[in-house]
Amino acid sequence: MEEASKHFGLVMKIVKKYLKTTDDPLDNDYWGDGLLGLAYACKTYDYTKNIKFSTYAYTCIFYELKKRFRNDRKTIKMESLNGVII
Repeated sequence: MEEASKHFGLVMKIVKKYLKTTDDPLDNDYWGDGLLGLAYACKTYDYTKNIKFSTYAYTCIFYELKKRFRNDRKTIKMESLNGVII
């Protein structure tokens, strides 16, 4: 099984690609979701299927980020007199 810490750069690359903002990717929840995808890839990777780990991990990370984007789109923020209501 591949060591997860070797693939932190892959997570960073994917987060930067799909985030497309000037924010630091380490300062938001997308980095955490990407790491969840990497952890899932490490847990479920089957080396007998003749596929590179990084290819499999990319897909898992991407789907975790996709879930986050979908959930963020559904969140509606409303203004009140006291502040933001989520």
